[in-house]
Amino acid sequence: MLPIFNEYKGMLSSFGIDLSEYDDCKLWVDNLIIKGFDHEGKERKILRLKVNDNLEYEYSYYTKTTKKNGTQIIKPKNEELETWEESYKRLETSILERERERVLS
Repeated sequence: MLPIFNEYKGMLSSFGIDLSEYDDCKLWVDNLIIKGFDHEGKERKILRLKVNDNLEYEYSYYTKTTKKNGTQIIKPKNEELETWEESYKRLETSILERERERVLS
């Protein structure tokens, strides 16, 4: 999983993929899935990328279908996602423990 920096956001924008509604330091890419983490640490998928034969991006948002509302795009709001720093603070204890384990092994 890699953080999405402004340069990558800019490149995606040149392919028509607008992520401007999300603040810097909130998005990740993993297996061509753009995602973020909410404040409880739950993974929230935003969209899936696909590279076509012309080396251009295609994308699709995640959706859900209900009888009442039909098919709707489901994507988290900017304020629902934590920043990379907030993720680190949430995971700091387990990260430091893993580092200790690696040093001792």
